Amino acid sequence: HRDLDGNGYTILIEDLEEMNEGSSGALLKLEWAEINIAWMIRTLHCMHTLASVQKQRYGTSVASQEKQILEMRANNSRVDSFEWNAAHLKLGEMQSQEVIENFTLLFLESMEMDDNSEDFFVRNEPCPWEYSKELLL
Repeated sequence: HRDLDGNGYTILIEDLEEMNEGSSGALLKLEWAEINIAWMIRTLHCMHTLASVQKQRYGTSVASQEKQILEMRANNSRVDSFEWNAAHLKLGEMQSQEVIENFTLLFLESMEMDDNSEDFFVRNEPCPWEYSKELLL
């Protein structure tokens, strides 16, 4: 892609290699990159989608999960039980996903962008596998 003067893939690979080596305190190239607003918007859109999909996978809402925890407490469930801890962990994960979802949505709604510009194009489906496989394997 055009981002980072066409070097986005190379920079990402080098940064992933640096992180895998475990160099403490190493600065990543992406930390110093001049990021254009279109790339930031596409990234936030992807973050919003990922958070939304992950939250939906839980099959319940934050309010329902909170209610379940209150019911467990009312039924004198042990606070050191696996079920109690799992319910709280699930609630925390769902709340974190909701924060990401809301933050990115607020940011995206506040931005003025040209919806017809190719720079702001965001796929509704994941990128083709051949674009991503080298990053994941």
